[in-house]
Amino acid sequence: SNTIESGDNSQPALTPAFVENLRESMAPRPATKPPKDALQAVYAAGVYKAGLSLDILCVQSFMAGMYIAMAGHLFLAVGGGILGAAMFPTGLLAVVLTSAELFTGDSLVFVAAVLGGKVSFKFLIRNWSVSWVCNFLGCVCWAYFM
Repeated sequence: SNTIESGDNSQPALTPAFVENLRESMAPRPATKPPKDALQAVYAAGVYKAGLSLDILCVQSFMAGMYIAMAGHLFLAVGGGILGAAMFPTGLLAVVLTSAELFTGDSLVFVAAVLGGKVSFKFLIRNWSVSWVCNFLGCVCWAYFM
């Protein structure tokens, strides 16, 4: 049988295949992707972002502007300096966690995707225009209501 019995306890047998599988699963893995895989991931992000509908792009871009304005406000509210510098990344964290469209991130993704031939130039112009304008409007909205 596949169990080792000792008293009331029964445990799975430590077969060589089980031990090898355990060893492989615990082997250290690199923390980053190799350059070719990273570039493929950027291409995939560009294709995904180019396929966003206009309403989703507008909302995500507007919210990214709000998050960055909130972070800037938080930076100033705590008096800047080291504490403010520690608080500002909350806006960037909000952008990442909500998949919001920040113009700076779209700049990287779309240049790579267009140069790699994965996305047409018209999608670059569309995304950059919409994300920049809606980022700005989100910042202005935050400033108005604060």
